[in-house]
Amino acid sequence: KVTIPTRFSSTLSANSMVREARLLTDMEQNLVAKKYIKNVLSTTVHSGKIRENWNGIKKVRVKPHPDPNQYEQTKFLSHSDLIKHAYMPSHSFVEVGGKPTSPEALPSLGKVYLEIISCQKLPARTSLADSTLGNVTDAFICAIFEDGIVQTDVIYDETSPLWLPWTQRAFCFNWKHCSSNLYLGVFYYDLVPTLSNDYCGSGGVGRITVNLGRIQRGLVHTLRYTLYDSSNVNERRSNGSITIRLRLEVDNERALLMSSLRSPPRFYVNVKKKKSFLVARYTCYGPYP
Repeated sequence: KVTIPTRFSSTLSANSMVREARLLTDMEQNLVAKKYIKNVLSTTVHSGKIRENWNGIKKVRVKPHPDPNQYEQTKFLSHSDLIKHAYMPSHSFVEVGGKPTSPEALPSLGKVYLEIISCQKLPARTSLADSTLGNVTDAFICAIFEDGIVQTDVIYDETSPLWLPWTQRAFCFNWKHCSSNLYLGVFYYDLVPTLSNDYCGSGGVGRITVNLGRIQRGLVHTLRYTLYDSSNVNERRSNGSITIRLRLEVDNERALLMSSLRSPPRFYVNVKKKKSFLVARYTCYGPYP
């Protein structure tokens, strides 16, 4: 794990909008199929790379889509520009997690701000739909914290995907107990699920558990973790790594201290479809629950 702490920048919240949460695996299959085919064809039928005539710098097509506010300028970017954009502040955050609605409810301790930056050297796993098109890993991330679950956009045909500031990659979780862990799972998306691809085995690339008790409050941390299938086996193999940006915001220091005197409550994560349930189970427990 690599930690790069920096002082809190107000651009993470002051200039960032909050939008509604949506799960990719809860969406209707026909709606996902249209978006999937459009993105896959844009990288297979059209040229995925262009070369600048005047200086010879290679630029690649931005995935999953350019910045809507600067479409032509961000349609193709060089590798160095992609990395530079990936570390810029996110345009909007998805707020998730229940808020206290009664005196008996757990008080809110603050918020956990999470941004998915990139993954590195993921296994080149080909889904059933991709095998006919020659594509490799179509990666997305699932994050679970207490009673909240979110998912990023899919980055198609990349073993080292980057999530850019205008994509769905930034999340704001409401925080209720000091001992709660953050769970992250990396998956490859298959348009046509099969018996071997149920997101509980071959569909899961790897997962991590982030202990927030080791994260210093008031700082923005850039963290890199190695991905493994499970922590419940003695012999395990690395499946790449993930880079995230994390910040803890505490509203009530006294409530945070008092929560450490209570036993951790039981949280329930609600999803609509079996596919989402399997993704959530792998994210929390791996393939060996």
